[in-house]
Amino acid sequence: MDDTQKLYQAAEVLEKAAAYIDSLETSIQKEKEMQSHETATKLAERISSVIGEPVTEELAAKLAHTDQGVQALLGKLASEGPLEPLGGPQTIKTATDSSGMGSAERSFLDWLTI
Repeated sequence: MDDTQKLYQAAEVLEKAAAYIDSLETSIQKEKEMQSHETATKLAERISSVIGEPVTEELAAKLAHTDQGVQALLGKLASEGPLEPLGGPQTIKTATDSSGMGSAERSFLDWLTI
């Protein structure tokens, strides 16, 4: 066996490995798309039950192509149970809150409120 034949055999092995990897990636991508479509279908059904109108195919297709985080957030909003808060109340410092003030500011505030 000369070097040329060895190179052809190595090239064949590399081509078969590349074809195998491509087929794996394709099957993984199809599985992800099916899972995303299934999740989007369930989400569309929940949204439909909440708003009382059927969801269009266009919206269902858009839901299938959105990020999983967005789908999870919409799922929380479309749930039939109690709503989960998306954030807490903000604390606002008022003029009567003197915990972060210096002594001069505190005495000025006391002078104003007398």
